[in-house]
Amino acid sequence: MAVELFSEFMQHIGAQRHVTHASPFAMYIFEERKLIIHFIEINTYKNQNLPDSFFSNLSRKTNVIHHHIIHVWEDLWIYRTELIKLRIKSIIGLAKKIHARQTEVIRIDKQQTQGFLNQHHLQGATSAYYKLGLMFKNELVAVATFSKARTMYDGPVYYRSYELERFASKGGTNIVGGLSKLMQYFMKINHVQHLMTYADRDWSTGEGYLKIGFKLMEETPPQVLYIDELNFMRYSDKQITNHEHKIKIHNAGSLKFVWDNR
Repeated sequence: MAVELFSEFMQHIGAQRHVTHASPFAMYIFEERKLIIHFIEINTYKNQNLPDSFFSNLSRKTNVIHHHIIHVWEDLWIYRTELIKLRIKSIIGLAKKIHARQTEVIRIDKQQTQGFLNQHHLQGATSAYYKLGLMFKNELVAVATFSKARTMYDGPVYYRSYELERFASKGGTNIVGGLSKLMQYFMKINHVQHLMTYADRDWSTGEGYLKIGFKLMEETPPQVLYIDELNFMRYSDKQITNHEHKIKIHNAGSLKFVWDNR
């Protein structure tokens, strides 16, 4: 049923079915945008015996031909249908645009942060120390969270590094320059000279980070996750205690980016 509903959504927003032998899963393409949407059905995955690096390799091969591929897992589609719809629509240009200059940076509390990120970010909130938001006409439209400084050493001297843990805009809204505005504010008030972040390779190539001064440092290995085949709930490797009825999966990994002004 999920496959049919996803297919209907793809057709509704103008995607064409992409016929290829590169994957056993359904693919849809937006030719003009060079964008491929890859829908991963859990039962098909279970029966395929794919290598751990299947999705990371597919992402790499797709990027080589200057296309962007998004891997939409069936379990996330089932539980976060509306958010995924809005996110895909935003990627193809079907979102309301707000320019960052029209917004105001504010500090927000834990409750505001968690409520916003759990609604508008596929991976939900973290317990980040610094929490900033963008307000537009008295409405919170974007949130960025950052870690405390960590002392690092990979050269001649020690230095302080922060991590951008989460960034999300309100579903159906594209805040043009929003991440840059939040990041610049955070760096100014904390005198930041080194900032790192990760892009989820299932969804992103990290192009937005490159545009605001980050550099790609490395590709991280695919993450091990588990999906309960009875209710399609997802668990991390650390959360799993009982492997019964659990399907072990490997995503496409992440991309590590660093902004360094030392």
